[in-house]
Amino acid sequence: MSNRADACSILHYALLLTPFFSISTAASNCSPRPVLSEIRNVSLPNANGQQNRGIAFRVGTPGQELIFDPRWPTNNIHIYGSDYSGGCGIYSDTACPTMRGGLYVQRDSTSAGAALGSTAAEEDDRMVPQSHFISDVLSIDNQTSPPLPIGIQNTIAQNKIPHTPLHVLGLGDNSTVLQMLKDTEKIASRTWTKFNGWIGADKEHQRDGYMLFGGYDRAKVLGTGHKIPIGKYNSNCRSRLRVFISDLGLNFPNGTYVSLHKFSLSRNLQPFESCILPYYPLLLSMNNGNFFDRFMQAIDLNSTEWSEGLVPDGRVIPLEKSLPDVNLTISILSGPSITIPYHQLFLPQRDISETTGAVMITGPEKILPIKEFTDNEFPILGELFLSAAVVMANLDAGVFTIWEANQESNDQQLVAVDETGQEVTEFCEPASATTPTSSPTNSPLGSENESTEASEPDRGAVIGIIVGSVVAVAMVVTASSFSGVDIGGGKQRVQ
Repeated sequence: MSNRADACSILHYALLLTPFFSISTAASNCSPRPVLSEIRNVSLPNANGQQNRGIAFRVGTPGQELIFDPRWPTNNIHIYGSDYSGGCGIYSDTACPTMRGGLYVQRDSTSAGAALGSTAAEEDDRMVPQSHFISDVLSIDNQTSPPLPIGIQNTIAQNKIPHTPLHVLGLGDNSTVLQMLKDTEKIASRTWTKFNGWIGADKEHQRDGYMLFGGYDRAKVLGTGHKIPIGKYNSNCRSRLRVFISDLGLNFPNGTYVSLHKFSLSRNLQPFESCILPYYPLLLSMNNGNFFDRFMQAIDLNSTEWSEGLVPDGRVIPLEKSLPDVNLTISILSGPSITIPYHQLFLPQRDISETTGAVMITGPEKILPIKEFTDNEFPILGELFLSAAVVMANLDAGVFTIWEANQESNDQQLVAVDETGQEVTEFCEPASATTPTSSPTNSPLGSENESTEASEPDRGAVIGIIVGSVVAVAMVVTASSFSGVDIGGGKQRVQ
């Protein structure tokens, strides 16, 4: 009788503890691994094998690799279809597919379908034109999404999409891509991170960049990140990433530092606000009176010719001028100092060939990717700022982080970030008992591999499973009470 009573007591105790084991499993401190997309040169469909540079995604089945630019406050994906007839402004029909980052061919995709009802997010971005919505899958980091709403642009003229010649990846507050990744538990939070890489004149000064979703790469950043609340939207800063710049100066090879705007109450120069706009094609825009003239004087330049091509609105440097190996340092108030190396400060002129569609260097002159503007415009830090800085925005936490980039690191140390902004370095996957014995190379983001119908189990089998589970829990509790073993959650952690 004593043994039977002891067994009943253990079973009763195990049943009481069962909910706590469930809580322990749910509270496991592992997280989905961040999803990576490279910023690199891509061989484009419908562009005679030519390449252009950007964020590479595959759309459709089989995947058509296209180049995207992130955009705010856009929420959806908008792409140019093969029937696009809006023209490419000054570019020829041969050059147009390269400029657009490839053209999507809907009829070649077996997964293309009709629009998904009301699943497309409402657009807050008036600069993105009306699109004809369909549905298709998106492949990111060798994983294929469930069908997503995709806006096809076939008849909109290029001049209605300023600074966005490529396909549009909407990363606004209601981004369909970020929400899909979170809903399918591929990322822990609606977080994106961008490093643009290098686009210098030679291979030594060219590096791929990256876009990460759900976290950041600790090996690619220096120091402690500077956190700033994401601001409210207004037309002056579409990304809502506003920073104060306390100084902007030049570092010369002999060690001399020349400040163009040193914070000083005696000079009545206050830190000025600027907007980080990761799709803006220049390094920065500056006010003429306070900054641009000082910059040109400090490096003994006087250019009046504006650049064109893939880096428009910068300044063309006259050939007779000898360019110094000078770096530009942008100091964020209470944050990091970001130093743009000289090889990203003076860039070759690049454009797309009208006859071949190839991206090429058009001349020996260099471009200074800085725009002069008038007093009523808002200062901008563009995508070339992210050649030396890394920016991460967590939409769930309402905070963005800026680091100085570890520009030459080839290491990788991914860190996931959850909804509260907490970092997680241990990544989880389904327990081995529930992992299929074979899985496709491109793991789906949704649940398409899961069976939609399940046969009803035998009632006796159900009872047996319940009893067996309870007994198993009781055995574990008994064993742990003697051995002191800590009972972990039901997810595996992988490094």
